[in-house]
Amino acid sequence: MSATLAIQGVAAIVLALLVVSAVTDWRSRIVPNAVPIAILAVIVVAIALLPGLRADAASRGAALIVMVVSGTVLGAARVLGGGDIKLLAALAPWHGLAALPTALLCIGAAGGVLAIGFILAAALSGKGWREGLKSRVPYAIAILAGEAALAAPLFFATA
Repeated sequence: MSATLAIQGVAAIVLALLVVSAVTDWRSRIVPNAVPIAILAVIVVAIALLPGLRADAASRGAALIVMVVSGTVLGAARVLGGGDIKLLAALAPWHGLAALPTALLCIGAAGGVLAIGFILAAALSGKGWREGLKSRVPYAIAILAGEAALAAPLFFATA
């Protein structure tokens, strides 16, 4: 199996798990603990087995530590929920330190669009836009959208 095909497979599994988290977050505003655990397990196995990923394992581990620490701060400040923080931490080794800011920027942009959607939906429903500001946004949807945007070139690039 080629390295590209293996990386595409890992990305597909991770995206499928993110779909599960997005659906459950939408329905119940809860991300099941099993999802970030499964994502991290898939990524750790991929890093161990794929030389291209294993080459910068230290950067990938450091990215996990950075997200755990920053996620703890964001959680304490009630900026993000615990499930969203666990998802972001589980995904961090996939990107490594160098690509982590880009990943967070893509996810943040998707989160902004999602939040604007909630504000508009509240305004159009007659509740007023301020009610949209009070909404608990299912951020796993933004995480899925950002990660899908980042993964798209893996699937559509021509070799």
